[in-house]
Amino acid sequence: ISNDVGLVISALADQAAGKKKNNFVPYRDSVLTWLLKDSLGGNSKTVMVATISPAMDNYEETLSTLRYADRAKRIVNHAVVNEDPNARIIFDLREEVTVLRNQLIEAESMKADNLKERLAESEKLIQEMTLSWEDKLQNTEQIHKVSRGKNVSKNPIG
Repeated sequence: ISNDVGLVISALADQAAGKKKNNFVPYRDSVLTWLLKDSLGGNSKTVMVATISPAMDNYEETLSTLRYADRAKRIVNHAVVNEDPNARIIFDLREEVTVLRNQLIEAESMKADNLKERLAESEKLIQEMTLSWEDKLQNTEQIHKVSRGKNVSKNPIG
């Protein structure tokens, strides 16, 4: 593992631990760290595998790898979905259009039902009023006939 990658890992681990908040991370010190910038400390979830050897000949290398792995596991990335803000707005607007269309269809069906109900009530009221006027007219005619009959019986000339 190159020294530059080790420096980047150390700087990121220090930032994650809160030791140095404005710590400069030397990504540009090597091409490898610059290429791994998004994977190491960016907007991603990264898995690292440390390969070690049980042989005594590789003791120093194994110890160095374990130290590196320990520093790397302290790095905390906060991965979020990269999303185009315009795409999100378009999605939200399409959802809103769908909701409004459904509300409009519901309102129109309720409106038609409401209008039919009001029409039925109006027709019923007209029928009742017509009947009551007919009854009143009949009552008036009967009263008129009765009163005319009394007038005729009182007045023999007639």
